[in-house]
Amino acid sequence: MLRHITKLIKREMPGCSICRWGGEEIIILMRDYDMTVARVKMEYLRRCVESNPTAFFNKRINATITIGLEESNDSYKDPEEIIRVADERMYYGKQHGKNILIFEDIA
Repeated sequence: MLRHITKLIKREMPGCSICRWGGEEIIILMRDYDMTVARVKMEYLRRCVESNPTAFFNKRINATITIGLEESNDSYKDPEEIIRVADERMYYGKQHGKNILIFEDIA
């Protein structure tokens, strides 16, 4: 499933850096995207994964993804801080229904 999703990401996100982070988490570094465009692109990617099943031993397998999105800015001193915020958003999405894009803090 990770290979399938990675292929979709590579196809839909040319020029972005993609990295596996932990077990089933993937980081996408979207250089030169502002937050508005990044949100649109990530929502499109979420829908793309949802609507493109894969096959495994001749069985159709559907997948969904939950995305935590954060923008790099001067307040972050290192990349791990940005990843932590995006990761917290992703986990929030997983705990509140899955298959969603979270791009801001929800209090």
